[in-house]
Amino acid sequence: HREFGPKVGRFLSTGLARVTAGRYQEVWIDPTSLRITTEVPETHRPENVERLSRGTRAAAYLLLRIGLAEHMSSIAEPIPVILDDPLVDLDDLRVEQFMDLLLSLTEEVQILLFTKDKAIVNWLELRSDDSVSHRVSVLPPPYGMTRKGTQVT
Repeated sequence: HREFGPKVGRFLSTGLARVTAGRYQEVWIDPTSLRITTEVPETHRPENVERLSRGTRAAAYLLLRIGLAEHMSSIAEPIPVILDDPLVDLDDLRVEQFMDLLLSLTEEVQILLFTKDKAIVNWLELRSDDSVSHRVSVLPPPYGMTRKGTQVT
């Protein structure tokens, strides 16, 4: 626990600062409860992220999951991070900043991102090179379904 809390906390601090354009720069994690606190710029006091906006909470908890995966990977063999529409609670600016962060993390860890959000797919197609390390795959809809989710009879 002595190593886990500070290491994941540093990852959270760096990530949340990047995703919030520097608004939240100091983040702490309680290794026993996984409670996340951050310094609020207006008061300069630590605040539980549960009291912040939905988007900030979503970003913090997503960063926590990725930070935990990175920590576990550093102990043993790297593990892939699988994300299923993780950015639905973020505004457009934070989505872009989070996607930049995810793309930079692909240098260290494999990330599998599943999304129905066409804007994220377009973002990835524009920024992903044609190398083996970045690829966008569009999956067909389930049998009997159209792309819009309606049943085919």
